[in-house]
Amino acid sequence: MDPKEFKKLYTTTIKLYSFKKKYHGYMIELEDSTLFLDLQRSNFGIYFDLNIRVFIEGAFDIFYKKNPDQIKKNIGSIFMRQPVEYDKFFRLENDLTDIERKTGLVKLFELVILPLKDKVKTYNDILRSINNKELKVLPPVQEELHKLVKSS
Repeated sequence: MDPKEFKKLYTTTIKLYSFKKKYHGYMIELEDSTLFLDLQRSNFGIYFDLNIRVFIEGAFDIFYKKNPDQIKKNIGSIFMRQPVEYDKFFRLENDLTDIERKTGLVKLFELVILPLKDKVKTYNDILRSINNKELKVLPPVQEELHKLVKSS
């Protein structure tokens, strides 16, 4: 599969899950955050990485919903990539069939992205996920979350 075909496959897959195209990726606005996904093509081979970014509304006094251009300028409050077990679906040099690759992307959304969406919906959901060790964040982000919970 070539990169153009993969991007088309990724686009048709992500649209199944109500993500909207915005800037150079796809996003979904949640109650207290925005989940943003974008593909990054490697300069070192024929593969992609999926950047998964969560923008927490009001963290560090940045309000993404009022000023969505901030999404272009910031990495987000939480940043991660696809879990390593899904890397093979983003590596175009391997021998996966188109059906195997599509099945892998769907599995990624069903088992990783959609559950993540539920874990980052509200400030309390994010804190609960951190406490349950389902999410890793930098200490300043966790401090900001505690401030936001107290003020809401």
